[in-house]
Amino acid sequence: MIINLEQRNSIPLLLTYISYQILLAIFNIFYNQSHNFYLVETIIGTLCMLVIVYLNHRFSFKNKLEHKTIKLKSILLWSILGMVGALVIQIGLFRIESELFHFSSYSANTNLLLEIVHHYLYYILVPGITAPVMEELIFRKVLFGNFSRFIPFLPAALISSLLFSLAHMDGHFLIYASIGLLFCYIYYRTGTIITSTFSHIFLNLFIILLSSL
Repeated sequence: MIINLEQRNSIPLLLTYISYQILLAIFNIFYNQSHNFYLVETIIGTLCMLVIVYLNHRFSFKNKLEHKTIKLKSILLWSILGMVGALVIQIGLFRIESELFHFSSYSANTNLLLEIVHHYLYYILVPGITAPVMEELIFRKVLFGNFSRFIPFLPAALISSLLFSLAHMDGHFLIYASIGLLFCYIYYRTGTIITSTFSHIFLNLFIILLSSL
């Protein structure tokens, strides 16, 4: 199988993201989730996000999903719809998990992030900006976009969404995977990664804001 230019250009983004995760794991060994660790994570996360955004621009590639020109008003509309849709999915699936499977609605991942933001306000950059941007470029554009070249939309979306869910290391795999599927659909429907990225950003910032009230 020949790797085309688009796939080659997506490799630097993927390698940067993997390097970011490895760096965090190394720093966590030394700082063990202290104030220093959260500060380092914020700085490294911001730098890696900027590198990934730069690489996405410098080694620009468009998969078959990116074929549309979309107006700013449509981007905003789809971003808000995506945020609302993700909230509905969370609420609905939390209830289903609780009623049918007796799962707790407690999310270790979300609550940890909210607790850190409460103590260190600067950390809001991580769940609010850097993580959504990197995750959309990696899980939606690089993985889903490349998978969709060889397999149909649904299997490609399922694979990338399952990986997205596993990356969060939270017990609510179904919820994260379903949100990943929604963001895949938004990316597919609008033809630009900007819409799913802003949906993701709006969702995380809304949850952070809601928790502070």
